[in-house]
Amino acid sequence: MFRPVFGGLPDLAEDEKAFWDAQGLLARWFRMQPSEMDAMEADEFVRWVKQALEQISLQTPRQ
Repeated sequence: MFRPVFGGLPDLAEDEKAFWDAQGLLARWFRMQPSEMDAMEADEFVRWVKQALEQISLQTPRQ
């Protein structure tokens, strides 16, 4: 599963595994299709990833 580094996003342009993990996160969380993600601009893709991570953090009980 995609895990942000120190609360921020890794450089998705430089880290291929992080990019694929982020795509998997969007596919699973928002049920996005690969063609939808391919059509996005980079900044839009990052906004979607941040939104998913925010929603997940709100659902995850804090210990």
